[in-house]
Amino acid sequence: MTGSPAAVCTHATCVVMAGLPGSGKSTLAKLLSVELHGVVLDKDVIRAGLFPEGCIEYSREQDDFCLEILLQIAAYLMKKSSPPAFLFIDGRPCPGVQNKNHSHRVLR
Repeated sequence: MTGSPAAVCTHATCVVMAGLPGSGKSTLAKLLSVELHGVVLDKDVIRAGLFPEGCIEYSREQDDFCLEILLQIAAYLMKKSSPPAFLFIDGRPCPGVQNKNHSHRVLR
């Protein structure tokens, strides 16, 4: 196999990073995205872009809203004719079964 993964892939592989806070999800996603020519979709970056500084909270409701936007962005990117080779979703510390099922539905 020659060339970068991005040059030979015609579809995106979506990797959802999950783990305890501070366990290295973001660090690992960034390192892998560089190595594999992928894109990191970070819920905290999405949150900072959506809400003014004084309105940022880390409530379940705001987390769910930001995650929904993040998953919609991922679905959009995956449907493009030339998607990134890898999408790293850095958005939920420890997703439950309900969140995992919702992610699968949105990303299909």
